[in-house]
Formats: sequence, C-alpha cells, structure tokens
Amino acid sequence: MSAPETSPALAVVGCVNMGKSSIVATLVEDDGILIASEAGSTRRAAAYDLRLGDGIAFTLIDTPGFQNARRALAWIEDWRKQHETEHVSATKAVHAFFEAKAEEASFRHEIRLLAPILEDGAGILYVVDGTQPYLQRYEAEMRILAMTGAPRMGVINLRGDNSPHADAWEEALRPWFKVTRFDAHGADAQDRLRLFSSLRGVDDAWAEVIDRAIQRLRTERAGRHELAAAAVAHLLIDALAMHEEAPAETNRDRQTEELSEKLFDRLREREQACRREIEALYKHHRLKRAEDALSILDADLLDREQWRLLGLSYPQLAAAGTAAGAAAGGVADAALAGLSFPFGTLVGAAVGGLGTVWGASGLARVKVLGTPLGGRALRVEPPPGPEFPFVLLDRALVHWHLVAGRAHARRDTLELEAAETSSVVQTLSASTRRVLARTFEQIRRRGELDDGDRKSLISDLRALAPDHEEAPTP
Repeated sequence: MSAPETSPALAVVGCVNMGKSSIVATLVEDDGILIASEAGSTRRAAAYDLRLGDGIAFTLIDTPGFQNARRALAWIEDWRKQHETEHVSATKAVHAFFEAKAEEASFRHEIRLLAPILEDGAGILYVVDGTQPYLQRYEAEMRILAMTGAPRMGVINLRGDNSPHADAWEEALRPWFKVTRFDAHGADAQDRLRLFSSLRGVDDAWAEVIDRAIQRLRTERAGRHELAAAAVAHLLIDALAMHEEAPAETNRDRQTEELSEKLFDRLREREQACRREIEALYKHHRLKRAEDALSILDADLLDREQWRLLGLSYPQLAAAGTAAGAAAGGVADAALAGLSFPFGTLVGAAVGGLGTVWGASGLARVKVLGTPLGGRALRVEPPPGPEFPFVLLDRALVHWHLVAGRAHARRDTLELEAAETSSVVQTLSASTRRVLARTFEQIRRRGELDDGDRKSLISDLRALAPDHEEAPTP
C-alpha cells in the first residue's frame, strides 16, 4: 500500500454494540458523536477528522456493525471455489462480494462498512468489547477483514478493570491483526497517543505521517495547557481585583448584604466563564456539570462546606467573622488573627471580615471610603486573607485536571463527591505556594499585574497542568 498523501484514514469496524462510536469519539475528541446503549445505533458510515491546527491528523470512519458476517463469508468462499481454476486472490473474492451484493438489503451493513476499505483504501480498526465473551462466530468477521488485504489493527475496548474476556479476545485476534487495548471511556491524552503510536506497526508506509501527527498532537496539547493556564490566571486576577461600591446609605447592614450578594454573584459567574472556556479548549462542548452543593466543582464559590474541605472549620469561620470594632456611622476593616491556613505555609495570616458569617459571604472585606464631594461610599471586596485565592485556585485546578483528562466518549455528568475530592493545591511545594501567595498580594495591592508578572503567573500555573511536560519543539 502506498503512503497516504495527507493523513491516514481508518475504518472503525466490528460487530454491533462493541463500542465503535465510543472509540471514534475519544480518538477524534468529538463529544457530539451519538453513543447509544442499544445495538446497531450506527446505521451508516460517517467520517470524522481529528483536526490539528489547519491540518487533519487522522480520519476515522464510524461504520455500521457486521450483521451477517457468516453468510457473507460463505458467499465469498463459495465464489472463490467457483473460480479456483483462475487462482483468484482472497481480496478479489471480497471485491466480488461487494459488487454482487451492493444492493441486497440483507448485506446492507456489510457493504457500508467495506466501502471505505475497498473503495477508498482505508485501513481497519477492528473493535471488540473486552467485557463480552469471545464466540466462534466472530471469526467470520476477522477472516473477511483479513481477506481485504488492508492494513489492520484489532482494538480490545476495555471497560476499566471490568474486562474479564480481554485475554481470550487477544488470543483470537492475534492470527489476523496487530492488537492493542484501549479504554474508550477512561482514556486520557497519553492513552490516545499510545494507540496512535501503535499504528506505526500496521503499515510501514504510515510511519512518517503518523510520527508527524503524533508530534502535532503533543504540540496541540501543550498549547491547550498554555491557554488554560492563562484562563485560570485571568480568573484569579479578575477575582482578586473585583469589588462592589455605592454611596453609603443609612442602613449599612442591609446595603452591605446587597453589595456582598452582587459581588459574590459576579465572582460565581466569572468562575463559570473560566470553566466554560477551559471546557471549550479541550473540546468538551456538550459537557454537563452537576450542581451538587457538596461538590468541589459546583458548590457556591465560598460555600461553608467548601472551606471545611480545604481545612477551615465552621468555628474558625465564625471566629474570623467577629469584627474587632465598628466605626461610628459605618463598618470598619477588621484585622482578625488566628485563622490557620489549610495548606501549611501561611499559618496565622490575617483575614478581614464582617461581624457575622452569612454562609461564606460574611468573610468579605467592607470599607467605608471618603468621596471627593465629602460623602461616604461603601465598598465590598473579596476576603483579604490568603485562603480566598487559594480556594479559588484549587477549584480551578481540580476542574482543569478533570476536563483535560476526560474521554470524549463519556456522556455522564461531570461531578465529584466532596468527600472523595483531593485538593490539588495541597500537593504543591512550599516554594510554589509562597510564590503564588506573593503574586496574589501584588494583584490585591495594584488591582492588576504588569505584563512580566502576568506571564510569570501563567508560567507558574502552566507547570501545574495535568500530564505536565515541556512543550515540544515545533
């Protein structure tokens, strides 16, 4: 087979309900591909491109499953016997079947799955399900595909650790295919790269183009990490500089509560916007997130339970919310000591707060400011201590890691039970925490970062990416 001019095309074939569409969705990163539990949900072949930049790395063709493989094989073998004096090849016999049965309804699926192989020269990914037992009848499918003469690989679709028949399938596939194992619902970026790398052995003519595609995949992944780090950096900058301000009114308590609600509504929406941006970067356009009050991802930004999970108990919150004093006609800033920092390096940091804890919003900082006209303005800012930016960062990192590592074949809601959540920030080194804490204080003082410091923050966050590796040289 001659080398492909642009990118390899692979027909994803197999019996019905083996997970072919799931394999395609994960490999080409398309969460819009229909994946149904009922058998035979793919009715006709459809091509999906894995696009990288301006080019196409691979084209995968999702095909209907075999339905009458044994009858088709019997026809092919009978035709070949009838022409045995002509010494016809097995490949020619398959072509004869394809031409003779093109309009026959009983072989409709066989014709559709063979079309890209016989007409367009596509290679073959033969998908089987490691949770289903191997049966002798599947040999007919393997024999037909081998008779096409096309480059081919057998893919055992795993379902996590619950694939008891994977070894039996591998033994059955070996005579006909190069074999690999792949979990379409649990695969991460490295698993995808390993599968693509294994394609080098399917056809020597593909080695160069596959190596080039893999390099582009790595570069694309690194670029996404860079953009995601920038999205998180901009979230932190915007959140720490955010505030609500209005001319001071007589009822300061009511006005403070209203401004606090506005502030935290804006903070929540800003966090949501960052999440949507990161999901789009990793091509999760239809991802649904659970709005579970106990979820580290979807609890309110400063939910009391969220703080507890990161090491702050409610008594600590209540103590932090006790005002040191109030100025006449207004609420003064309070310097409140004794709040232990959950990540171990900034113990005893001061936190400003109000006299009561309203959920978590009572930890907002409230200032009474003088105005040029001699009046007073009430200003509400995010909590001034180190906890707030680190909680926000932790939530962003957990979400980022989950999204970046999520297979596109999954259709379940993205959720994480709070009790099972591990903090990403808690894994950071003390030096990294100190650098980030200094950066957060700079943002608070200036309300912004200059270009150099912004780039440094993005670089620091880029190092916290999932499957972190140095960006490859273009």
